[in-house]
Amino acid sequence: MEIITKLGIDVKLLAAQVVNFFILFFILSKLIYKPLLDVIKKRKEMIASSVENSKKIEERLSSLEEERTKILAEANNQAVSIMFEAKQSALFEQNALIEKTKAEMEEALKKHRIQLATEKEKIVSDVKKEMGDLILLVAEKLISKNYSPEDQKNMKDSIMSELSGMNK
Repeated sequence: MEIITKLGIDVKLLAAQVVNFFILFFILSKLIYKPLLDVIKKRKEMIASSVENSKKIEERLSSLEEERTKILAEANNQAVSIMFEAKQSALFEQNALIEKTKAEMEEALKKHRIQLATEKEKIVSDVKKEMGDLILLVAEKLISKNYSPEDQKNMKDSIMSELSGMNK
């Protein structure tokens, strides 16, 4: 112990300092170090949980993006299909309308031709009648000048029967 006293170390003071150190160490470890370790442990757990949650969120976002892409592709395909069907329907209706219009035009043309034929027959009939009347008038004038009344009557009857045969 002499060496310790020669070095200027007081044993009582050293023992008191060692006791104070352990008391302070005990107090610091119970009051500060342990709660500080608990806080650090909770922080680590919270960070790990956050990292895990962010991975789950990224996976979910990735799957949602894939779903969105699939849904958009499906919607696009449906839109193309609907447009194709609408085009086909429009073409079908257009062709039906064209056929209906053609049929109506043919019917109108047929009616018009029948009407023209009827009018033509009427005109021809009218012309024949007027020609017959005119021929009869000319024949009467010629007959009255050159023939006797009895010959005139015979010729007139003969011309009338010829003209009535022509009008038919």
